[in-house]
Amino acid sequence: MEGTQEHGRRERKKADTRRALLSAARSLFDAQGFSGTTVQQIVDLADVSDRTFFRYFQSKEDLLLPDIAGFLDRIAMEFEAAPSSDHPLGALLRAVEAVLRDDAAQGNILMLPLREPWNESMTARTVKVFIDWEQSLAGIMGDKIRLLDPGISDLDLFAGVMARCGVAAMRSTLWTLRDLGGNRLSGLDDSIRLLRRAFELIEPIGSLSANS
Repeated sequence: MEGTQEHGRRERKKADTRRALLSAARSLFDAQGFSGTTVQQIVDLADVSDRTFFRYFQSKEDLLLPDIAGFLDRIAMEFEAAPSSDHPLGALLRAVEAVLRDDAAQGNILMLPLREPWNESMTARTVKVFIDWEQSLAGIMGDKIRLLDPGISDLDLFAGVMARCGVAAMRSTLWTLRDLGGNRLSGLDDSIRLLRRAFELIEPIGSLSANS
């Protein structure tokens, strides 16, 4: 019994240390960007040693990857669950909005995982996460387009273009918010207002009747 309790305490301590490192990293990434943050700053803020850090994470990037993957997966799930009668680009916009609203309600930093996805400091693993997600998004987009317009020509190409235009709208929104807000992103209302405007700009690309 005593051994079981001791094991439980060790596991709780490990979980607490991991959370402390993730929390410290998110705060620093928010304040000074991914590339401007060092492992030493993270361990200092989390009050752990360098050796402890590398027992939990192989690199600084490993602290951001779970948030990136989780953020993107939540958008894809919302998008896939949208009614089949919804226009795909509109459904994608509402999916992103839903995730942003959920993050805001939980007090999370808006769009933090997408701030610097293509920074030169990032490795091929991070780039692959985004490429795989874009491909997955294109697949969902294709399924939705097929239901709305079964006779559409070049379905795979059209779906891929629409999906990647949607991603470009998201990224352009992020960069605009960064330019307007300095080092910190603007609030939820500004984020959604600019996001909707970005999707308005790509709306002509998503005209199904013009591509049948």
